[in-house]
Amino acid sequence: MPGMFEIELQFVPGGNDPSQFEALLDAVADELAERGVDADYTARLADLAVTWTIDVPDASEESLIGALSALRRALDATGRISTGKWAARHDVVSTRHMVLA
Repeated sequence: MPGMFEIELQFVPGGNDPSQFEALLDAVADELAERGVDADYTARLADLAVTWTIDVPDASEESLIGALSALRRALDATGRISTGKWAARHDVVSTRHMVLA
């Protein structure tokens, strides 16, 4: 059944500038749109936290992996965060599938 995944990310203070956080999120949203991914976000800028909603065809593990992979590729494509092996800049806090009624 079609729906969406909510994916909550928490970015690490000190490794990320809160004043540039919204610009990063907008760049990620643009990257997702260019790749044909229907996504949106809500953010708590002061906390460096964001919840993405990404449309998916069903609640399968494959759809979750696809949504997480699309988000990861979009984050990488912005060139604005470090993805180095030892530089943890953000964590996935939670995921949740929501069904469209």
